[in-house]
Amino acid sequence: MVNDEIKRTWEKNASEWIRAIEGGIIESRKFTNAAIIDSVVSHKPKNLLDLGCGEGWLTRELSRTGITCTGSDASAPLIENAKKKGDQNYLNLSYEEIILDPNITGNPFDAIIYNFSLFLNEETELLFKSLKTIMSKNGRIFIQTLHPAFLIKNSLPYKSQWIEDSWAGLKGDFKDPHQWYIRTFTDWYKAFNTCGLYLESIKEPVNNENQPLSVIFELSKATS
Repeated sequence: MVNDEIKRTWEKNASEWIRAIEGGIIESRKFTNAAIIDSVVSHKPKNLLDLGCGEGWLTRELSRTGITCTGSDASAPLIENAKKKGDQNYLNLSYEEIILDPNITGNPFDAIIYNFSLFLNEETELLFKSLKTIMSKNGRIFIQTLHPAFLIKNSLPYKSQWIEDSWAGLKGDFKDPHQWYIRTFTDWYKAFNTCGLYLESIKEPVNNENQPLSVIFELSKATS
């Protein structure tokens, strides 16, 4: 299963990922990190859930602004490292576990964040539907992911598809890449509508050459 493959790969590469984050070697993060922080802080949430939090850098940064933060990740080594670095609430949960039982301690959350942590296809909609139940009335979901222009830049057909190498372009000794699913804007919109989510805003962080690095979707629960 793809989910099992993703978990194994992240656990195997946890130490290398931690070195990459601590060393600041991912050039695009100089732009995308600030973008997701600004997006979340502008909403002024009292508490939040960071899904796929990794070693916890984002929860620590957002905690400094006074937000109560909970981080969750399927990789035990990354969660162990996060707990060593901060006193935020960290949980070792997979997306499958959250789909089955979304009743995460601390809910309802004013903000739920996926920062480059949505790798799945069909399961994504199941996850959205589960998480709607633990959002506060005026809560927001923030998704930062690769910009669909990635497909054109890499000479791929402009359609939603599985990409093979999750570590492509990263410096470091990363091994055994996993697949990840990239969507076009149209297919993102379809997923949001299917799950009863309303698209509040879109941001497109760019680098110094004005090239798109990512897209940030801000979503709320749709009202009938």
